[in-house]
Amino acid sequence: FHGLLKSTVVCPECDKVSITFDPFCYLSLPLPEKSDRLLVINFVPLDADIPISQHVVGVNKTQTFMHVSEMLSSMVKVPSNRLIFAEVNDTMMIQLINVNDTLYKFTLRGDRLSNKIVAYETRPESKEEPMVTVCIFQKRLKSVC
Repeated sequence: FHGLLKSTVVCPECDKVSITFDPFCYLSLPLPEKSDRLLVINFVPLDADIPISQHVVGVNKTQTFMHVSEMLSSMVKVPSNRLIFAEVNDTMMIQLINVNDTLYKFTLRGDRLSNKIVAYETRPESKEEPMVTVCIFQKRLKSVC
C-alpha cells in the first residue's frame, strides 16, 4: 500500500515548526508480541535423596531473575538467596545467571530456545564458611581403539 508519513521538526533556536509529508510505498511495522511467557525451571535440591523437580513460572520478559527466584522460592520452600540459576543445554552448563539479568534475553533469542534454566539449592552462607561459586567443566574423550 502507499501513504504519506507526517514528520514534525521544531527548530531549537527560533522555535519554528516545520511539518512535511513524505511518501512511502512500504512501511515496516513490528508485530505485536506477548510479553508474558512460561518459563520451565528444573530445581536441583541440596539433598540428593530428594528428586529433581520441574516447575513452570509465569513471567513477564521485562522482569529480572530476582522475580523468578522469589516465585520459585515460594514453590520449593527454599529462601531465594540460596538459589543459583544456570543456563544449560544438552551437553553442558553455558553460564551462571545473575539475579539482576532480565528475562528478555532468555525468552526471545531463537538459538537459546532449546536451552534449559536450572536452579540449584545451595547451603546457607555462614561467616565461618563463606560460599564461593566454582564452575567445573568435564569433557570426556572417546577412545578410537
